[in-house]
Amino acid sequence: MRRIADMLDHPAEVVILCGCVSVKVARPGWLLVRLGPEATIEDGERRLICRKCGQRPTLKPKGIWNVTGGRDRRVDPPPMPDWVDLS
Repeated sequence: MRRIADMLDHPAEVVILCGCVSVKVARPGWLLVRLGPEATIEDGERRLICRKCGQRPTLKPKGIWNVTGGRDRRVDPPPMPDWVDLS
C-alpha cells in the first residue's frame, strides 16, 4: 500500500499526469487535504479528475534532491518509502 502520508516528512512531491498532456506537481500535504489522511496513491488516481479533459490522471511520487549545510543537526526522518522514485 502506497500511503501518501508516508512521504510527509521527506523532500518529496507527486507529479499528476493526464492523458491530455496536463501536468501538475503537488506536495503530499496538499493531496492529503484533498483526499483524506489515510489516502493512498491509488485513491488519488481513482478520485482525482482532470479539469481540462475530465480523465483520471496518473500519480507518480518523486523524491526531491535537497542539499543541507554541514552543521545541520536535525533528527533524520524515517527512511523514504521504497516506492518513491528518486531519479
